[in-house]
Amino acid sequence: TLLVRKGGIDEGPEGFQPEHSDFWLFPTNFHQSETSLNKEGKSLLAVPEIKQRLAPPPPGQILLQDFAQVKEVIRLEEETVLPALSSLQILSAETLSNRFHYRKPGLWIMIVRVYRNEEPIIIPDSPHVAGCRSWVDLPSTIRCSLHQPVLSDEIFHSHFQIIKKHLCPPHIS
Repeated sequence: TLLVRKGGIDEGPEGFQPEHSDFWLFPTNFHQSETSLNKEGKSLLAVPEIKQRLAPPPPGQILLQDFAQVKEVIRLEEETVLPALSSLQILSAETLSNRFHYRKPGLWIMIVRVYRNEEPIIIPDSPHVAGCRSWVDLPSTIRCSLHQPVLSDEIFHSHFQIIKKHLCPPHIS
């Protein structure tokens, strides 16, 4: 999976900093809308399983189900690379370009391996987790069952190589 990050107000003048090597994907719709998605991303919104996962949880609860392990973090300084990544993420070309140019040009690209917990983990909603944040400290250690990878090893490694090829071309000397 490919995560594209810029950073937010809460992250200081340097913008987003990848602080953790593994983390729960926190469900939020903050700053998100269907118009920011590419064609494939919009089509995913019609898939019943995804619609169900995007439904709001019961009041006062947050459901965590997907866990990510960071495999590589790359600072993207060249906007010309963005089209090559279009099939590997769901943001529209316009959204990516806008994020690239916001404040200081550039983006963080995080290649992550995502695992799905069999059952969602329920944590209480509270003001300290609300708003525009990249990192949220959870109230306590979360115990869970074994995670199943969302993508097979073969598909993940194939995507990983494609991303690396576009973001880290070999240097010619």
